[in-house]
Amino acid sequence: MITKNASNRNAIIGYLDSVDEDTFIQDVIIPLFNQSGYLTLRINPHGPGEHGKDIVFFRHIPAFFDNEYVVVQAKAVKINTDNVTEIAYQIIRALRTPIVGIAGGLVVYPNYVILVNSRKVTNDAHFEFPYLVDGKNNIKVVAQENVCEMMMEASIVPGALEGVLIEQKGALSEDPNDVVRHVLYRNDPKEIQNLFDNVLFLTKDQLNDDVKGMAVEYIFNLWQQDPSWDGTVLPMKWLDKYFEFLRPAQFPYLRIVLDEYISSTPSFAAQGYTNSIVSKIEAKHILAFKDQYIYRMLQANQTSPKAILLMDKFIDLQGEPGLTTEDRDLIVMLKSFIRLLRKSQPSEEEQRQRREIYEALARKLYALRDIVRY
Repeated sequence: MITKNASNRNAIIGYLDSVDEDTFIQDVIIPLFNQSGYLTLRINPHGPGEHGKDIVFFRHIPAFFDNEYVVVQAKAVKINTDNVTEIAYQIIRALRTPIVGIAGGLVVYPNYVILVNSRKVTNDAHFEFPYLVDGKNNIKVVAQENVCEMMMEASIVPGALEGVLIEQKGALSEDPNDVVRHVLYRNDPKEIQNLFDNVLFLTKDQLNDDVKGMAVEYIFNLWQQDPSWDGTVLPMKWLDKYFEFLRPAQFPYLRIVLDEYISSTPSFAAQGYTNSIVSKIEAKHILAFKDQYIYRMLQANQTSPKAILLMDKFIDLQGEPGLTTEDRDLIVMLKSFIRLLRKSQPSEEEQRQRREIYEALARKLYALRDIVRY
């Protein structure tokens, strides 16, 4: 964190008073929003087609089953009563016009429009602005003094200020648990990359269970935000590397990995990591989400190597306590099924037995459909 003292504030204010709009966007606004969990959807060039939208950010809100869209209008000009009306009009226009170019042609409107200004906003302009935008609560103003505080809190250091600002030393203890928590809370992409690629591996023996669980939660949350083929790669890479970090309460998360594993359109770039994760699944993991595991095992192509692997893992449960009679019957059925599949020249009787078992497994899959919760 940047030390909050007069020297640093004066240096940042001096920078904000002189920075141009494009540099302000790249070096300050985008890092601030990215650290807050927003992804950059679009940076619009100035001029026609901008519609008051310099940058469009979004983030997925799981509770809404939808994305939240934030439009930022960046300014590097002092705002006073001479220009506040024009700027208020630009903000209103940004709110009223849709965000164009979304895949599928869906018309999406901003949830919020935020004016972020690197210069000062006079008291009179601050007073008039809410009335000029009809008091809309989804229009916000972030003025120079707000930007300064946010930069210090988030440790945003533009190139022009490198070596100028005094950064707080010793703010964190030497405990690696505190370091990991701090990086996860800040959510800076570069720090996160270094954390999972290097820091966690070097300090994993010193981390407590709570922090390991936090790292796993971050991995699955990251994947939920972007479940595309490309977005699957890093979560699978990191989960494979830190599979041992999974806490018992998180074992059911592996059902999502199984969905990726048996998918007909998996992320091929992540496939090596996904296969490695599934190979590490043990009885203790399966027992934590047994019905969901069986459901996915039976969803897979029954003659595929992937399905056979999942069946073999389930058969390995046969010595575990707590299995129901139905579970044990399923294990017996799977053992017979695999034995019959491996017959190179099955007899007619063996073919008949295989069909009967296949039909029984299909009925089991159908029965689980109504009780499995994702």
